This record gives sequence, structure tokens and C-alpha cells, in this order.
Amino acid sequence: MPLGRPACPREIGRLIAYLVRADVDYVTAQSFVVNGGRSVNVGQGA
Repeated sequence: MPLGRPACPREIGRLIAYLVRADVDYVTAQSFVVNGGRSVNVGQGA
């Protein structure tokens, strides 16, 4: 379910802060879609 609003800088910053943590060093070559859930498909035919 989309949030219906753009992300604020603090929300983007939280993702960045998570990714630079030392215990997240196993996450590599990923694309993170930060769009408030707009790209989430729910159920068949969505």
C-alpha cells in the first residue's frame, strides 16, 4: 500500500545509515527502491 507522499531526507538517510554499518557488510550489489511502496504488487493481476 503506497504511503501517498514522497520520502523525506531523514528517511533516505536512515537507509544510508543502515547500509554503512559494519555488520551489514554482507549486503552487496543491491538496488533499493525507496518509493513508499508504489512498486509493491499485491495479489494476482496487480
